[in-house]
Amino acid sequence: MGSLSFRSIASGSGGNCSIVTDGEFMAVFDFGISVRKFRSFLDETGLEPEYISLFISHEHSDHAGNVLPFSRKISGDIYARPLTLKAIGVKGYPVDETVVFGNFSITTVNVSHDAVDPVAFVIESSGRKISIVSDLGQPSPALMERIRNSDILAIEANHDIGMLQNGSYPDPLKRRIRGGKGHLSNIQCGEISAAVAGDSTRLVLLHLSRENNTPQIARKTVGLYMKMEGKDSNPIICATQENGTDFFSIP
Repeated sequence: MGSLSFRSIASGSGGNCSIVTDGEFMAVFDFGISVRKFRSFLDETGLEPEYISLFISHEHSDHAGNVLPFSRKISGDIYARPLTLKAIGVKGYPVDETVVFGNFSITTVNVSHDAVDPVAFVIESSGRKISIVSDLGQPSPALMERIRNSDILAIEANHDIGMLQNGSYPDPLKRRIRGGKGHLSNIQCGEISAAVAGDSTRLVLLHLSRENNTPQIARKTVGLYMKMEGKDSNPIICATQENGTDFFSIP
């Protein structure tokens, strides 16, 4: 079995998609990007997995807006919670908790967000663990325990509280974003990451707002919380809307 690799293809309100692969199997998480962009990614990276499956966290368009084109143009099964499949209007396999896909065990964990049945994902293979946690207003104890000591923790750092508060968004939208079913701030991301990261955990910050955050501010804020827990040597990378991230591999 080869190394386990993670990459964000795109991350932000303009569309989200990440992959985890061991070369033979590829699990795709969310599909808010175009089929063309996904195929370009495969061409550019030279990846030719034998099996592809798509896992959807929730029905919002930036995560599921192009699931239907995926179902028509890409050969691969689709998995999501039953209410999410219904909300998207696509045929797929309902997931209650854990799915075994090739060499992966993929567990869905409930999160607090304003969608019908939103989830985070924990992907495990031969003792290695990758967690993808995006679009939630606050963590639960169950989520914190499930993502603890991940080799890669890809987690939302949506907004800087001051930038959001002083920005141009209307007040109802500001309240939604910072509410318990909204999005994680940099501070919340830092608190969660510092609490659950192991010595070798690599952090990938997801879903940064273009209006209410910057990569520099997000990294600095999360880094401060990591430093307070003596974890300042852990790498922190920000995913972008245009290019996502580079590959991160776990031997």
